[in-house]
Amino acid sequence: MGFTMSISIAGLGFDREPGTLLTAKTAIVAGSVLAGISGYLWLRAASTGKQHD
Repeated sequence: MGFTMSISIAGLGFDREPGTLLTAKTAIVAGSVLAGISGYLWLRAASTGKQHD
């Protein structure tokens, strides 16, 4: 939901500035990818060593 709202707000805020809108969308996508990767790595690290017998 946050990703979609961020894209929508950027579109409303920068509708007359296409270069700035592209920069905002690129930053939103990059932030989402970085958050996904870091979340995956954190969960993987947290589950390492916790073997259920």
